[in-house]
Amino acid sequence: EGRVKQVFQNVADNYDAMNDFMSAGLHRLWKDELLDMTGVGPMAKAVRRRASTSYASDVAASTDDGAGDEAPILSILDVAGGTGDVAFRFVDAAGCQERAKSSRRDEVSVT
Repeated sequence: EGRVKQVFQNVADNYDAMNDFMSAGLHRLWKDELLDMTGVGPMAKAVRRRASTSYASDVAASTDDGAGDEAPILSILDVAGGTGDVAFRFVDAAGCQERAKSSRRDEVSVT
């Protein structure tokens, strides 16, 4: 475990440069393609547009458990994302105001 941690610490600062070198920069295109394939940007816009109409009150009425803590309509979970750069790309594509949405005031959540 200690050896693995040491190796990671040695490459952490140069991780993106190392990926650029090993993939000849293709890893950035792959990440862009992932975002395009998921349609997160347009989907987040549609969710917010729909939530800004009377639909938001319908959702609140049907899911309100009295706790006042409504779940986001669109949730994105990045699992084992390494440096988190894919999650940060999702945050940017979804137009989230914050990187961590703990306030639950947005219909879109990226974690």
